[in-house]
Amino acid sequence: MDKLRSAFNKKSTKTEKRKTDYLSLNKQIFGNKDQEKEQEQKEQKGNSKKGSKKKQKKKSNNKNAVSNKDREVRTVFVGNIPIEVKPSQLRQHFTQFGEIESIRFRSFAQKEGKKKARNQKDINKEVLDIQNAYIVFKTQEQARHALEMNSKKLFGKHIRVDNATRNNNDEKFTIFIGNIPFDTKEESVRLFFKECGKIEYVRLIREKFSRKGKGIGYVKFKKKKSVRFATGLNGEFFQGRKIRITKSNHQKSQQALNKKKKKRERQNERNKLKKERKYLDKRNEKRNKRKRSFNGSKKNSNNSFKKKRTNKKKNK
Repeated sequence: MDKLRSAFNKKSTKTEKRKTDYLSLNKQIFGNKDQEKEQEQKEQKGNSKKGSKKKQKKKSNNKNAVSNKDREVRTVFVGNIPIEVKPSQLRQHFTQFGEIESIRFRSFAQKEGKKKARNQKDINKEVLDIQNAYIVFKTQEQARHALEMNSKKLFGKHIRVDNATRNNNDEKFTIFIGNIPFDTKEESVRLFFKECGKIEYVRLIREKFSRKGKGIGYVKFKKKKSVRFATGLNGEFFQGRKIRITKSNHQKSQQALNKKKKKRERQNERNKLKKERKYLDKRNEKRNKRKRSFNGSKKNSNNSFKKKRTNKKKNK
């Protein structure tokens, strides 16, 4: 009996070992597969997150573009404001049209050697005593109602109020003025053309940073008749100079400039092609010369070799 029990115990231990070995093998085989599946799932999640981030960025960019357009539609440009005016003072006059989100002052006359006027010390008040502002309203209707303040007198000067997105530059009602002194002001131009009719705005062209005048500008009237009266003043003296007055052809001048640019670009392309062709011709000529010289040297060597052979034969 003892022998039978010992044999049975040995068989049971062997079967248990086989079971453990089998389970370990299964874990090694199928456990690795499970780990691979988990890694694949993690990678897919990571890729999906990256894709979602890219989509979120695109959505955010689109939202920003839409918000910027909406903001531009609600903004109003206000020009010819005295330099002493503060945002709180300007807010008091424009709150009658609606709630204001923000006010930004721009177009300061900057001192030499400074690109941005960050403080009051950087502003050159001697060159220009006016500034421009951008007012952002909460709705588009409020901004449209604020345009009623255009060409009205505020803070002792006639202000210009216009949409920030649209240049209200109708050429039928505007004139171009030239040969003006560089230190002229909008109010003096307005007084000069006062008898011609009601003026909507005066815009003098200035340099970007220094804000010095360029001697040219535009005057827009409310009626077409006043343009005819204003052009009749061409050649008269304005602040010691003969003023030049013509009908505004801003679009035509831009078209002409674009045509000139295109012509220059074409001419530059042609010149480049000519230079390339000349360079290639010279390179080909040099190559041909080398080939000729090489072929000539070969012929000479062959002739000399033939002569030597003939001489040897004769000597024999």
